[in-house]
Amino acid sequence: MSPIIKDSEPPVSKARIQEVEKLIGSELPEPYKRFLLKHNGGTPTPCEFLFRSKDKPPRPAILSWFLAIHDGPYENFLEHFKDFQGRIPGDTVAIARDPGGDLILLGLRGPLRGKIFFWTKKLEPLDGSPTPPELLHEVADDFDSFMNSLFDT
Repeated sequence: MSPIIKDSEPPVSKARIQEVEKLIGSELPEPYKRFLLKHNGGTPTPCEFLFRSKDKPPRPAILSWFLAIHDGPYENFLEHFKDFQGRIPGDTVAIARDPGGDLILLGLRGPLRGKIFFWTKKLEPLDGSPTPPELLHEVADDFDSFMNSLFDT
């Protein structure tokens, strides 16, 4: 079942999405573009998801907000892109966050393309380099699977 999305920003156009893709240097996967055209950010219900770490059972986390393509100061896709560039793997982009500011990432290129990951601040290397992709927590193979996996306890 698809989640209900509330508090979205005004609709975004295909042309604006193309501008954003030029700015980030990569085309967004189609399922995520469809989401942006329909919802452009917002809060989901249900909002919990499971993430997997190496050698550990799946654990739950909460998705607070999907980022939106808009000019406002909050939950802004491009602001998150700028703020986290060089901190998260270069083949990913933030698309949502949890209540504590940890990020849900979307793979943009190569073997990560289309996949969903969970990035926590405690994964950040102390030397200031980007988090290696192999340290990301796996969430889903694609955006649609991620959306369909959201649940409430």
